[in-house]
Amino acid sequence: MDDLRAGYFLTAVKDTLAKLPTSKSFQTSHFGEIVAGIFAEEVLGLRRLYSKLSLLSAENANPYKMDLVLYDPDSVPIKFIFGEVKCSPKVAADGLPTKHDASCFSDLFNSMNKYQSSDRNFDLAAARDNLGNIPTGDRDRVRDALKPYSGSEVGYAGFVIIDTSTFDLGEAQVLRTRKNNKEFEVDLV
Repeated sequence: MDDLRAGYFLTAVKDTLAKLPTSKSFQTSHFGEIVAGIFAEEVLGLRRLYSKLSLLSAENANPYKMDLVLYDPDSVPIKFIFGEVKCSPKVAADGLPTKHDASCFSDLFNSMNKYQSSDRNFDLAAARDNLGNIPTGDRDRVRDALKPYSGSEVGYAGFVIIDTSTFDLGEAQVLRTRKNNKEFEVDLV
């Protein structure tokens, strides 16, 4: 990174490299957020307004807002989806249970419960700030949907990224049965 010389493109690359996390836990969570964003776009057909990772100002940092702010380009009017991501680096260990139900699965519910109206307002304002990053054809529709009187629909999605060797159907049942103050769908990646 220190070898990069100043210049518009190289400065941006250098600034990005300076924000890469050195902490293993931040590397894991950031990896999960990137994978979930790709999954949301490529598999679910959603489009990203912005990712929380774009708000990072330093390595080993984590802004406390929703991980992904997405929208459904096929919905009329536009539906916004706030995505929370949890990622576990656990791998299978001699047949012992990984206890995702007591860690990343339950963390998903805890994060959703802590997410308040003021957080949603912040995320919608940040989405408005990022309109220039979405396809031109969607920009006016999204801008109209962001107006307070638009009556736009808001949904929530949870994304959990785990190693397939650690999947346990019994543990995963918590994703279907646990009560929460927000209704949301979960995709296990």
